[in-house]
Amino acid sequence: MVVGFGEPPGPNGEFSPDVRAAIFNPRNVQYLGVIGSHVLSYAYGANYDGTVVVGHNDFNEAYRWTQGTGMQSLWDVDAGTSTSIAYRTSADGTLTVG
Repeated sequence: MVVGFGEPPGPNGEFSPDVRAAIFNPRNVQYLGVIGSHVLSYAYGANYDGTVVVGHNDFNEAYRWTQGTGMQSLWDVDAGTSTSIAYRTSADGTLTVG
């Protein structure tokens, strides 16, 4: 399992110019979506089994993703006054650093 970002196919199979965070497995690619009306997302780190992924969006807003919750913004850590990018998470996914 590898995390990163790519261009998901559009509704008619064409490629989209929008970049999405993704989990890449040998059998498939799972695109993780975006937060709200944002158009881009990037993934930089995952826990040991890929159930927690961290990264940021087009407004440099850090997020934490799980299958159950989807992308959750970590922006309010600093009251939205500066850039926040999450680069890594702990093996169990409970701690995020950036």
